[in-house]
Amino acid sequence: MWLANKSIVDWIRNYFDKKNSLIAYLRFQGTDFQTNSNAFFTSQPTDNDIRESKITPITKNNLIEMCIYLAVRQCIELTWLNNRDQFLFPNDGYKSDDIFKNNCIVFMLFHGQNKISSTHGINHWIPFTEKEVGAREKFESNFMSNFLKGRTLSGEAAAVLDAGKELWKYYHATIKNNKTASANASFYDIREYFQGRKESGTMNTKSTDETYNALLAVLRGALKMLTMKIQPRAYEYGFLKE
Repeated sequence: MWLANKSIVDWIRNYFDKKNSLIAYLRFQGTDFQTNSNAFFTSQPTDNDIRESKITPITKNNLIEMCIYLAVRQCIELTWLNNRDQFLFPNDGYKSDDIFKNNCIVFMLFHGQNKISSTHGINHWIPFTEKEVGAREKFESNFMSNFLKGRTLSGEAAAVLDAGKELWKYYHATIKNNKTASANASFYDIREYFQGRKESGTMNTKSTDETYNALLAVLRGALKMLTMKIQPRAYEYGFLKE
């Protein structure tokens, strides 16, 4: 049910799930564009975020809604014009739009605010099978590839998955003889592996591996096209006012 003058947080609270098996956490804060950088997926929340109740579990039962929440918050760039625009309680239109739901899932699998890492537990967010990417060993979890199986994807979402698969394949080909590199790597882990970190601890924006840079550029181009499919639905379904 649509509720006027309610925020997106009021909506997402309807999908909090503390009963089923955990696959990650949503870190949420604020309801406007200027707080979007504080909203992300993680596999290890900070003690402070736990103490201040800024996180909620993601499970198989609320994965779709969690991806919608983060996708609509991340699909439009922050500007000085929109920085105080509020994200709102949506109407019911999105509930029957499976393409929109699947677009949001794929979008968040490959977005920079997906900070899930295999270094903090089992990575349930690998969208491909071992055979598809040439992994040297069985993944600890096939949850996400099974979750995506049989779903109808837009051409844009399919293009993102295809580009992502090429990146995963290159990673697994690169680490085939490197036993210290994780076969269960997430998108975040793959970026960290190739890009490394500065002395400050922040991840470098580029890699010295030009093949990786090229594959990432293709993926980001496909993700940009998918973003354009999600943006108008964010307004149509009332997550944002035009």
